[in-house]
Amino acid sequence: MNPKPTTKTTTTAMTKPDSGKDAIPRDYLWAFFAAFIGMIAHPSSSLYPLGFIMVVPLLAAIEGKRNRSAFAIGYVFGAFYYMFLMWWSLPFSTPGVVAMTIVEAFSWAIWALSYVFLRRHTRLPIWAAAAIPWTTMELIRGSTELGVTWGWIAYTQWNFLPAIQIAEWIGAIGIGFLLVTANGLFWAMLAEPKWKGKFIRLGWLAGFLLLWLGTGALWVPDEDPNPPYSVVLCQGNIDHKRDDDRQREPMVYDLLSRQAAKYKPDLVVWPESASDANVGEYPHNLERVQRDVQLLSADLVTGVDEDFWEGEEWHYYNSAAHFLPDGSLEGVYRKMMLVPFGEYIPLSLRSIKALEHLIADASQYDRGHEYKVFTASQGYKFNILVCWESTFGDLARQFVKDGSQLIVVITNDGWFGNSTAPYQHALICPFRAVENRSWVVRAANTGICEVVDPAGRITAHTEIFRRTILPARFGIRQTTTLYTLIGDLFGWLVVIAWALLIVLTILRDRLPKKWFVFLYKSN
Repeated sequence: MNPKPTTKTTTTAMTKPDSGKDAIPRDYLWAFFAAFIGMIAHPSSSLYPLGFIMVVPLLAAIEGKRNRSAFAIGYVFGAFYYMFLMWWSLPFSTPGVVAMTIVEAFSWAIWALSYVFLRRHTRLPIWAAAAIPWTTMELIRGSTELGVTWGWIAYTQWNFLPAIQIAEWIGAIGIGFLLVTANGLFWAMLAEPKWKGKFIRLGWLAGFLLLWLGTGALWVPDEDPNPPYSVVLCQGNIDHKRDDDRQREPMVYDLLSRQAAKYKPDLVVWPESASDANVGEYPHNLERVQRDVQLLSADLVTGVDEDFWEGEEWHYYNSAAHFLPDGSLEGVYRKMMLVPFGEYIPLSLRSIKALEHLIADASQYDRGHEYKVFTASQGYKFNILVCWESTFGDLARQFVKDGSQLIVVITNDGWFGNSTAPYQHALICPFRAVENRSWVVRAANTGICEVVDPAGRITAHTEIFRRTILPARFGIRQTTTLYTLIGDLFGWLVVIAWALLIVLTILRDRLPKKWFVFLYKSN
């Protein structure tokens, strides 16, 4: 009798580094659906509750997928999400938007890859595996030469005051971490097969939201019934794509200034591009602005040009000027954060001959380097953010850290027509207010002009595409927040945690297993 043959056991696919399922068409539809939900969660629809669930369809699509499938699904989500939010800029720079979409979508692809990688190899709960790489990608995406914070998930919550009060500690990037955590807890509840487990996870979700939002509701500062200073924001509603409108611009702001003078304001703000004055090496048209300032008998902030001949070439700056009530020029700020492919060409792409015809229409401004803080005639200090700069929290807080007591924003969103862009841009300002507990006053050529108090309330605003003025009142900053002092430290700690998790997971077979037994799954 022959002995029974022995059978050899082999390791299963579960030990393979890229085990999992391949994507199917439905997964890409879930990614598209998640991008659509994200779009309508942001302004102008502003359906902020959707911010708490917009990542759930995406988590459902990538859960248990192979690395390459998760990467592809994440990329599809990122491309649609970015384009849904930025479609309005296509007429402004179609090649630039396409290029930015291709580049920016990689951040969500890397997020999805990180999620499945951490879920496969570590014991991290779903919420941590989702929130840590998401926050990492948002912060890195907003901190490079191609920096874009547009589309940060936190900005869906601009009108939900309890959710955003914690920004004075952890900034908008931290609120994004909390939102993705909530999405992860919700997905964990849905994915749990047993009803008992579902109720336990529902309890975790409810407890998390109660702690975050309940504390935030108690944290909202009281509204100041009588702020000490008065401001008039001027909205000229000039179409800069029409030569006849541009020619009338000085007359329009002269008229609006005469209307503003009736309110005897402390401060008047004209938007970016409002003045045709140049304060550079060869000043011109300054007399016209100074005449209006003397008529106002108030401080004036306005956008100006600033051109200098340095070395063997001209240098151009998109600048903002502060005039004192007597018409004298108190100081000038040069914009530091420029719009990629709009105001400058990043990564030296302009020098590539093959791309010359695609980017010929893009401006080439020079970047300012000084965190300029102005002193108003009433004695308070303020800073100016020009357009795109208001979307960068760490930039705004640098001015406040240097002594600014009021954030003034000037912008020209008229290039983007009647789209979601003016709303998306304007409704980021409440975050700058809460992060620094500072008032924010914002003047926009075609709107929205607004005043925001330190709690993130919009206390006064205009409608878009109206020629009007907005008289309002504002206060000055009374306290210094943790965010003002440390900026996005919370976000960078998350980035470090993500990097350590990825590196240690890759190297774990070379390290003593007892060090990480609590973190990693056994093979």
